[in-house]
Amino acid sequence: MRLEQDFRRELAEHMPHLSVFARSLTRDRTEWEDLVHDTMERALNNWEKYDPERSMRTWLFTVMRNIHVGNMRSRASKGDYVQNSDTLPDVVDDAQSFDRETYRTAAKAIEMLPSEQRSALYLVGFDGRSYKEAGEILGVAEGTVKSRVSRARETVAEALAGLNGMNRQKEGPSP
Repeated sequence: MRLEQDFRRELAEHMPHLSVFARSLTRDRTEWEDLVHDTMERALNNWEKYDPERSMRTWLFTVMRNIHVGNMRSRASKGDYVQNSDTLPDVVDDAQSFDRETYRTAAKAIEMLPSEQRSALYLVGFDGRSYKEAGEILGVAEGTVKSRVSRARETVAEALAGLNGMNRQKEGPSP
């Protein structure tokens, strides 16, 4: 019983990370909330299968990815390809060093990435996973993760470069 309580406590600590990873997999708010719920439920029902020698977050992300892939396959078999596009929160702390327009542009570019690139970028760029760990979580080769992250970074950089070009046009020619 003590082990299950420890498991539940550690599981609760990973909730914020699960929410962010779910959002990297799907743009639909209801879908990512369901994905977090389903992951928590599956983890609780299978807590005895968790190996404490392994990172719980890695295990949970793998469970979540497997649920997401299963959901996508189920929808595809039913011919349901609709995916809503809820936007990322439009909130930035004023103390941060970048302006709101830059944040919105980067957030929109990340939001518009294909889910494969978005989830790889999240795992490596935001969660600090190695390419190898991200590959294990996503069920792909390390090289595939590197390629997805590279393409994602290029896309975001292009969006920001476009923003910088528009800002220079607004300001007019430099003296």
